[in-house]
Amino acid sequence: MDIDALVALIERIGVPLVCLAACGWYIRYLSDQFQQERKQTAEQEMQNDQQLIELVKASSDALLGMKTALAEQTMTMRELLSRLDVKRGRK
Repeated sequence: MDIDALVALIERIGVPLVCLAACGWYIRYLSDQFQQERKQTAEQEMQNDQQLIELVKASSDALLGMKTALAEQTMTMRELLSRLDVKRGRK
């Protein structure tokens, strides 16, 4: 095999091989970037879920406190109404 044949072979095979290698590198680069983005998104979603859980707990505690206060006020109103009825002579 002479030099001209070897150069011709490299020219024919070299360019497609370089293009394939560049495409392979680019695909790998995109894959790594997408994987990193998915990881960041998952971490952000976990943080958002934790914040949502804390918000639900805080809301639940607030509603429970309102329920307790309303129950106490209802009992107080009933007691006041019964005292008014006693004072007016209804009972």
